[in-house]
Amino acid sequence: MALTLLKDESELQNYVTSNPTSYIVVKGYYYVGLDPTVVQQYKNVLTGENGDYLSLDNEIVLTGNWHIESLYSSLTESNSQTPFSYEAGGDWDNNVVQTYSSGRVYMAFDDGQVANFTTLDTIPRTGTFKLKIEKVGLDVNIYVDDIYKDTKTLSIDTIYKLDTFGNLLTSRYFDGEFFWVDINGELFPLNEPSGATFTGSLGSTGTRNTSSLDPNYINDVMIQPYTP
Repeated sequence: MALTLLKDESELQNYVTSNPTSYIVVKGYYYVGLDPTVVQQYKNVLTGENGDYLSLDNEIVLTGNWHIESLYSSLTESNSQTPFSYEAGGDWDNNVVQTYSSGRVYMAFDDGQVANFTTLDTIPRTGTFKLKIEKVGLDVNIYVDDIYKDTKTLSIDTIYKLDTFGNLLTSRYFDGEFFWVDINGELFPLNEPSGATFTGSLGSTGTRNTSSLDPNYINDVMIQPYTP
């Protein structure tokens, strides 16, 4: 089903008045379907042993003030959970967000600076939650389910590159589920009912990847319906 993005509730009301339809809301954005059936929502299930991950077709370079936010579920308490990184086969020391079994978070920037959130249970060890990482000036803030958790301060300004969800060094795969990702205002609903390609609200595209040899794996296993 094709979906149209509407930016606010007034646009939604104007649309449904002339086009009776159902709609879903993802992180405050309204998506309307083009037929009157219930719009099913989908999540992306990643299994580490199958080498599953999501990648953007083009990197996003974050400068100045920015945020990364995602609703996801960590299905295992592990030191190898890597929700965000740059170049899946890439580098432990640059452009990576690594979470630990103790609920700690390690973030390395492009120049090697680190924001290391060492407090135990800064984020939940497992389960579904919304993680937001926000950079304001030199401060890097973490929120869980919109609740402020901690701040680390960089020594100089720097950039962060991002193009991968759920993989680092082709070995640290993510066991869990991604519902949506927001990269500094571009929302990736990850709500496609089938296919390897996913699309962001500003036109960026990405690919669902797996090492499974099953030709139906992405449609039948990685993409799963869910009820919010």
